[in-house]
Amino acid sequence: MSNIATSINQSKKLIEFGLDVNTADMYWVTYENQTYLTSMDKEFDKRTDTYAWSLSRLLELMPDYIAVQSINNHIKVSETLKIKKYGGMYVFSYHFVNTDFVDDIVIRKSSPLDAACEMMYNLLENKLIK
Repeated sequence: MSNIATSINQSKKLIEFGLDVNTADMYWVTYENQTYLTSMDKEFDKRTDTYAWSLSRLLELMPDYIAVQSINNHIKVSETLKIKKYGGMYVFSYHFVNTDFVDDIVIRKSSPLDAACEMMYNLLENKLIK
């Protein structure tokens, strides 16, 4: 498989969490027991093909910051999305300042694409992104 776009499993998980397939910029084609990645300018077959997202597309879809409303209607806003490479790991994070009702979101992975996927799973699962 390729590391320039989400794997078939990652793509399926993103779709399960509710990521709009219209935002995909690539897809996996399966033809005669071969699987390859292609751009969206080819004809998509819903029976055999799987949508895919490049790292750049996932980054475009992530919000700059997150606003969360507490039970007593206080709104807390995160700092902007931070992406760092530290000790061979890619760290994607949203940090909330001075709050006791929102935890920071921090994802650490050895691949930037894996880190982006995990962040998207978290954002989608917690309804922090549409």
